[in-house]
Amino acid sequence: MKGKNQNKPKNTSQETGETMDLVLEHLLCCRQGNKDLVEISKLIQHVDKYGCENRSQQFRIVDEIIQLLANDLNALLPDESVSVVICMTHLWEQNKLPTLNETQFDVVLQLLRKNLEECQKPETLIKILNTLCGLFAKHPMNVDRYFIDIIGSGNNGLLQYVAWESSIDVLVNAVRCIDICLGILCCSPLSQEQEQVCDDILKKFLNLFFNASESRPKIDSDMLPVFALHTLQAIQRIISLNPELVKQNVSELLGFARSYLHFGLDNIKEFPIMPQKVYMSQQALYDSAEDFENSMSSEKTRNCGGKTPKTRKPRLKSNTAERNVTSGSPERKVTLLSMDIRTSDSEASELENSGNRVLFERNRMAKIRLASIAIIEAIVKTLERRYVYGYWHVLFPSGTAAESPDNLLYIAQHDPNMRCRCSALQVCAQLLYGSKGFLCQAEINTKRCPVTFIPFSVNLGFTVVAIYQALSTILTRESSLPVLTQSLKCLAVLVQATPFQKFDKGFVNGFVKHVKPLIYHRDAAIQVSSLMVLEFLVPSAEATPEIAEALGLPQPQSGRQTAKNNTHALGEEELDIINDEEFVESDAEEEVLKKPKEEKPPSADSEKRTSNDNSWLLLRVLFNLKDHDSLIVPQSVRIESIQVLIAMSSHFAMLKSHLPEVSAALQHVIANTLPEVRLYAARCIDSCAFQISRYVLENGLATSSLETKSFGKFWTDILPIIMQHIRRDSEETSTVRITLCDALSNIGVVMFENCSHSLQLALLSFLSGVSSDSSEEPILRAAAVRALAVYVLYPSLRSDFVFVENTADLALRLVTDANLLVRIKTFWALGNISDALVGKSIDSKDNQERVSDELLYRMIKASTMACSDNDKVRCNAVRTLGNLLRLLRKEHLQLENTHLNWRELFERAICKLSDCIRSSGNAKVKWNSCYAISNVMRNPVIFTITELIDWQSTLYPALCHVIVHHANFKVRINATSAITNIAERQHFGNYFEKFWSSILEAIEQSHNLDNFHEYNHRDNLQEQLCLALTHLLRCSEQEDWPMLKRHLALKVETIRSTWKRVVLRMVPEKAAPLLSCSLVLAERAKTKQQHNLGPEQKSANDYLCETLALE
Repeated sequence: MKGKNQNKPKNTSQETGETMDLVLEHLLCCRQGNKDLVEISKLIQHVDKYGCENRSQQFRIVDEIIQLLANDLNALLPDESVSVVICMTHLWEQNKLPTLNETQFDVVLQLLRKNLEECQKPETLIKILNTLCGLFAKHPMNVDRYFIDIIGSGNNGLLQYVAWESSIDVLVNAVRCIDICLGILCCSPLSQEQEQVCDDILKKFLNLFFNASESRPKIDSDMLPVFALHTLQAIQRIISLNPELVKQNVSELLGFARSYLHFGLDNIKEFPIMPQKVYMSQQALYDSAEDFENSMSSEKTRNCGGKTPKTRKPRLKSNTAERNVTSGSPERKVTLLSMDIRTSDSEASELENSGNRVLFERNRMAKIRLASIAIIEAIVKTLERRYVYGYWHVLFPSGTAAESPDNLLYIAQHDPNMRCRCSALQVCAQLLYGSKGFLCQAEINTKRCPVTFIPFSVNLGFTVVAIYQALSTILTRESSLPVLTQSLKCLAVLVQATPFQKFDKGFVNGFVKHVKPLIYHRDAAIQVSSLMVLEFLVPSAEATPEIAEALGLPQPQSGRQTAKNNTHALGEEELDIINDEEFVESDAEEEVLKKPKEEKPPSADSEKRTSNDNSWLLLRVLFNLKDHDSLIVPQSVRIESIQVLIAMSSHFAMLKSHLPEVSAALQHVIANTLPEVRLYAARCIDSCAFQISRYVLENGLATSSLETKSFGKFWTDILPIIMQHIRRDSEETSTVRITLCDALSNIGVVMFENCSHSLQLALLSFLSGVSSDSSEEPILRAAAVRALAVYVLYPSLRSDFVFVENTADLALRLVTDANLLVRIKTFWALGNISDALVGKSIDSKDNQERVSDELLYRMIKASTMACSDNDKVRCNAVRTLGNLLRLLRKEHLQLENTHLNWRELFERAICKLSDCIRSSGNAKVKWNSCYAISNVMRNPVIFTITELIDWQSTLYPALCHVIVHHANFKVRINATSAITNIAERQHFGNYFEKFWSSILEAIEQSHNLDNFHEYNHRDNLQEQLCLALTHLLRCSEQEDWPMLKRHLALKVETIRSTWKRVVLRMVPEKAAPLLSCSLVLAERAKTKQQHNLGPEQKSANDYLCETLALE
């Protein structure tokens, strides 16, 4: 029986000192006849006892030792050479000797490799392997050079010992040495040969476990954790070094990692642990989730202010760091390995400081489970999401009665180690991140399930419900704050991806009731994470009544309707948590939305009498935004509360009844001392402004309505504060000032007209002053110009040419700024100004008011130059250019006008538009360029100046090329629309045949879909092409008809079938040009026949009529 003191681990330095003495005694006694060995021993002993006087002496001694070793390279026995290196490793660790240079390292490594090849004794092999570990740990820069030679392949190098035929101790030490080398190698990119070696290592390891016979030897309980840990870490490092290996071996890797998820918990402490391969569920293959999200986001555009709404990405951060091996002492009694792997600095002396052997064993087992989770995490990060979805059935609970414990959320619930639970939740968050496109298939609808089988969508729905239940259980039972925080973050990621409208009633309330108490938690991180869950829940694509009821918000159908169960939401649960030490709640929250009639302390009973219009979430958010005498709200909680408020504003009907309280809270928080808080407050003001404007427009509210007046009160209160923070003397940060300018741009036409005339003038004067102040930052001036450019489109201001020209002049001052963001905002503003000018020119028939020639010239010139700028600038520059060229008059382009060279400017502008169509790689630039050309074609003046004919040779071929060959159907649609704006036959010039053949080929090509995402635009493209075909037929002369027939005959079947399908699909009003096309052609043939219509022309006309006529 072992004594009690044997379980207590020795001090590392003491143990290493004893080992050093034993080795030196062995060297001095066993080979007295070898003078070089004796000399080496004496040198080492002298340095160990007395050290060196200076650095030069250290280098000299190292040179002598290496020289003596080189002389006796073939004479030294393996035990002797290994002992020398062990002693040198000891001196390196104590900084008594310098590390080796490349030449010296080569000598030592050659000696060890020679001994490794010749030696057969397990005891000596173990010494050599341990010595290699110490050598590479002290000389990591040499691992890259010798990695291939040391590891080897097949039956060479260390890989030859990775087999059950080897001694167990040799096997463990070989795996340990490979792990250390891989850990050092992670810092540098791999060569092709090194990647092949990593492939060999992985195959060897997997073959060791999956293809081994049942007669393989068992590993004792002391060696098994070391072996398992180094194996898992080595595999994880290989995955990180060469991700291509994951896809080839994913079934084996997942199976191997899952077999160790419960290591140390299920009483398995000896081999064999039999891993099983994990196979993909074929039903789960799905296209990339990014494609789904991009297609969804492309449909979301702002109709007010010209801004695209920003959607926040999940704030998912993985705190799992790479765990690198650090070598400890060089050798412990030069025998079997007993090494602790340190995963953090706090564990560096875990064995020495731990008096409890049981605790040490638990931590050692936990490291193995952590390593297995790390492999799963590496696989998840490496594989494409659509492949990862195929393995959800083994990584997440399935929601069935016979649930396997080998899933991550089971670990997160039941593992006794906090780090294991936290890591499992981090991997779950990684798996759920970006899964919206996959989970949109999930549903719980048992009525639609056949009796014989359960559809995949319902199976996926059961999995989602099981994940929510597991996370809710963790929120209820977990006591560790890091795990609780991570589970909330995981839940926040899941909430964003869940289609709540497809699940049963009560599903949302099932997990919200567990999140709700945590917003009152004493820990700031818990509060922030719980608010984050609710933040992502509020702006769901469809705010179902259940979500509104669970959050205590008014029902979506009516802004003032109240959920029936709000009394319970505001009563019982809050009363239950008041006495809990972990939670803090103030009755002052009720005072945020409702002032008491008399000054007296609020009681718990007053909470039950709270109005149903008061949301517990809104109460808490507004409470966090206020200052309190008895409580300090952390700034992180305050920032997250503002973000919840921003999310709530997306369903403005739920928030409008509390707009006065929200306004008061925003006025208070915008004055916060922390700039970041003020920035989020400014964003919230911007969001509320936009949502108010959109709500007014969508509901058609009149200026005199009660709701509009209440919204006007919001602007009356908030406008002075916004102006105060934007002013130059406010010492506000530029980001906050820019955001507040954006908020002013979102006021909306109805609310602007609702403001008093004096307030309108004050707002316009203020923004004009900011825009014209040359001492202000250009980006702020651009934001102010952008706000003015939004107002330019308002009916009351669009007719004010003085205001329009002043805004244009302010924008032109910034077009050459070096800051890209300034130029983007400026040309967006110029685009709006040009839209206003075109609209004014259309509205005013007499054309008495026109923009000045000098200003128009400057705007066209600036837009032409910007067509060579960044794509984000070009897309607005070409839009501006098309509008402005439409405003050109005949007197501009005549030779007599020599003051400004309009003709040269026009030709340069057309060349730039053609270049944007041909050479730009950005679809939006091409789309806007085609739209601009469509506007230019509406100006008949450019066709009447005979000296301007050359521009057609540049522009028309570019249009024809885009119509046929561009991959984006929306670009083709706009290019085709430009053709329909060429009004007369002579305007086509010599390119009429080119346009006709291009339209026919484009119709044929529209049936070839290279990208399935263009399918939604194909019908629209074919409609536009058929309308263009009709337009060309109506513009054609009788001389053109034989040519039209010749080209049409080559593709007649495709054109006829497409023509008929388009006519039948279009509404009759829109299809009128197509329905009457053949009739118009026949009527024209009768008219022309009276004027010598030739037989060829008559035959061609009949062919066209017959082809395009409906049966």
